[in-house]
Amino acid sequence: MAQKDIILDGLAWASLTEEARVAVISANLVRKLTSYNRTHTKTDIKAEVSASCPPYGRGKFIFEKVSMEYLRQADIYGARQKAKDDWETYQKHMAKRSTRLNYAYAAAFDRAIYDPVKHRNPYGYGDDYEKRCAWDARESARDKGDECVALTHQSEHVVCLVISENGDTRPHIATRPRSGPIVRTYLRCNYGNEVGNLVEAAVLLGGPKVRAALARGKRVKTDWIGRRSLIHHDGSDHQNVGIEEVPWKTRSYRERRSCVNGSREAIDTITHGIIETDDPSEADEADD
Repeated sequence: MAQKDIILDGLAWASLTEEARVAVISANLVRKLTSYNRTHTKTDIKAEVSASCPPYGRGKFIFEKVSMEYLRQADIYGARQKAKDDWETYQKHMAKRSTRLNYAYAAAFDRAIYDPVKHRNPYGYGDDYEKRCAWDARESARDKGDECVALTHQSEHVVCLVISENGDTRPHIATRPRSGPIVRTYLRCNYGNEVGNLVEAAVLLGGPKVRAALARGKRVKTDWIGRRSLIHHDGSDHQNVGIEEVPWKTRSYRERRSCVNGSREAIDTITHGIIETDDPSEADEADD
């Protein structure tokens, strides 16, 4: 440091009151030691006091004052850093594509924002048994929302691929015209990772006929609102030119008759437009 800078720095320190000098020394310690996740010692205070220009301090007195001011500023600095980290975490969360999809779905279908199960109970197994049980009860009763992984529009309808409903894995297609009635068409799969986008959902709903048509390079249109698939035959494989309507292979759920805990059983169905019928023969043929 040049002589001129030393003189200016000394004048700046000399102009401070004792309270201001203690505050500056404490602030420097907080910013240096917090990054190492440790508290201050006498050696740290001595080094920081010696770095002031001119050096200032009266042994035990300055150590006690700096220690008290350090603890006060450390709490404030820690709270500010936590708020900053929480804000950055929130921005990263909101920037994710999955978050934007879930917020859009929740707004369009009047559902709670998707917030999955928090697997860790903050209370231990000691004296907080009642609090732990109360937390588990609140978590079980809480509406966890629906997980949406894909969204599109057809006409004035919003079409979403939803993987779970309130914590239960039930992949399905949800459609709604603006704020009108909601129609849900459940897929024939047991896990959410079996279908990850609308194309896979359309192929799964169309069944073997749609898969065969796509393999032959034919044009297949999915009518999400009418709940059907349309295969355009161009005559290239000696089939009559025209459009073939394929009903969807879907799944429905109903309450178990002999169950007391309210669980539901899955039933494979054939969906013709807005009409659903149980047809085991067609269901078995489609699965094969």
